[in-house]
Amino acid sequence: MWLENGRWRQWEAFDCVNFDPVHVDFHRFLPYVIFYPDLAKRVMRSWAEHQLVNGMIQESLSQGCLEETTRDDTAGGRTMTDVNVAFVVQTYMIYMWTNDTEFFEDMYPVAMRALSWLMKEASRGTDLPYRKPDTYDLFELDKYDHCAYNSILTKLALRAGEEMALIRSDWRQLDEIGQAYDKAHIRLEIEMWDDKDAFYHAWFDAEWGSPSWIMSDTFYGQVWAYTLGLGDLVDRKKLKSHLLKERERNDTPFGLKAISKSDSNSIIQEDTSVILGEEPGCKSLENVTKYESIWMTASTDWSVLMVHLGMAPKIALHQAEKSLDHYRSTLKDQWNIHGLTSSEHYGLDGLPWATSHYSFHLMLWHLPLALSGQKYNAPNASLTFQPKFEVPYWLSFFTPVALGSIEAKYVGEKSEVMYKFTVTSGKIRLHHLSISGSKYGNGEIEVQEGQSIQWSAPKKSNKEYFEELLAELKR
Repeated sequence: MWLENGRWRQWEAFDCVNFDPVHVDFHRFLPYVIFYPDLAKRVMRSWAEHQLVNGMIQESLSQGCLEETTRDDTAGGRTMTDVNVAFVVQTYMIYMWTNDTEFFEDMYPVAMRALSWLMKEASRGTDLPYRKPDTYDLFELDKYDHCAYNSILTKLALRAGEEMALIRSDWRQLDEIGQAYDKAHIRLEIEMWDDKDAFYHAWFDAEWGSPSWIMSDTFYGQVWAYTLGLGDLVDRKKLKSHLLKERERNDTPFGLKAISKSDSNSIIQEDTSVILGEEPGCKSLENVTKYESIWMTASTDWSVLMVHLGMAPKIALHQAEKSLDHYRSTLKDQWNIHGLTSSEHYGLDGLPWATSHYSFHLMLWHLPLALSGQKYNAPNASLTFQPKFEVPYWLSFFTPVALGSIEAKYVGEKSEVMYKFTVTSGKIRLHHLSISGSKYGNGEIEVQEGQSIQWSAPKKSNKEYFEELLAELKR
C-alpha cells in the first residue's frame, strides 16, 4: 500500500495484519529488489530508524496479528533471530545489486550493530542463538537451547557481514565476525550433525539432548548464500545428504511437511486418533498440523539447493512443482497461496490450513537464478552465468536495472557454441559478461531494451566441462 505520507507498506497476511515484519519480508525481498529497489530501500530505512540501542531490529513496523493494527511506525514485536539476519543480508544484497553507496554507508553501522546483537546478546555466550523464536514459530523451537534453522541463518548473516566488512576495510570487525563464524560452525557440527544417519537434527538442548527430529527448510539460509554468491555454509556432502533425508522422511504429494519427529514416515506419533484412522478432534488436529503441514517455502528451497548441488533440474524441480502447482492446477487459487497447507492422513489432504495471502511461496524467485547460475555484482559491473542445462537452452535473467534472457545453441558441426544475451526491459552497463566461462568482448558493454549481443566460443570437451563444473562446485 501507498500511504498519504509517501510511505510504502505491505501486510504480513490477511489474518496477520502487521506492517512489514522483517522476517516475512525476507521471503519476498528478492522480487522487491528486482522490481521495486527504491521501495525496498525505503522499508530498510524505516526498520533502521526503529533499531533498539542493543542492536535488535524490531520485528515489524506496526502490530496487528489477529487484532486491530496499530498506527504506522509504532514498531515492536518479538526478539527473533531471523529478523536481524534478514536486515544484515538485505543490506548486503541491496548494495551488491544496486551499487547504491550512499545507502550502504548509511546502513553499514546499523547492520553491524544488528550483527553484534546476534553474536553476543542472542547467543548468551553459547556461539549460536539461544532459545530465540523464528518464522517457524508454531514449532516453539525457542523452548530448546539451539535449533538448526536459526544456526544456519546466523552463519549466513556472519558471511554477509564478513563481505561488508571487507568492502569497508573494517579489519577489526572482520576479525570478530570470522571468529564468531568459526565458533558457530563448530557448535552446530558438534550438537546437531548426526554422523550415523547423516543429517542435521532440528534442535539441541543441554537437558534434553538432540533427538532425531528433522526439519524441512533447515537450510533456508543456504538458499540466500548461494543466490548472493556467499558460498557453502556447511560441507556440500553433508548438505546433500541432509536434503535427501528431508525428502525420505518428510515427503508428501503436496510438498515437504515441516517436521518429522521420528524415523517413521507416518504422522506424528503422539496423535493416536489419527494413527488409528479416527476422526481427530480440534485440539489433536491442531497439534498434528503444527508439524505435518507444508509451509510454503521448504519444497521450493529444496529444489533451489538441489539445483545448486548438481541434481538434474527436471528431477530437482519436481519438489517445487508439487507445492506450487497444487495451488495453480488443483486448488485453482494461485493468488491466494496460504502459509500452511494441509498434509496427508488427517482428512484435509492438500487443503489450505492457515495464513491466507501469504508470501512464503515467493522464494520461487530463487529458482530461475539457480537454473541460470546467475551472479550479479553491480559495484564491479559484472554479470556471469553458469547454466545448469546442456546446450541448447533459453533462460531468463533478472536484475534491478534490466530483465532479459540468455541463449546458447550449437553452430556449424557442433564445433562452436553461439551465446546470445538479450535485454527485454531496461538497460545494463557491464565491464564483465560471461556465460559458462565464455566472456563477451573487452571493455564496457551497454545493452538497451530490445537489443541483443552474441558471440561464439569453441565447444568444450567433456573433460573441460566437468573441470569447470568441479571448480564451480568448489567455489
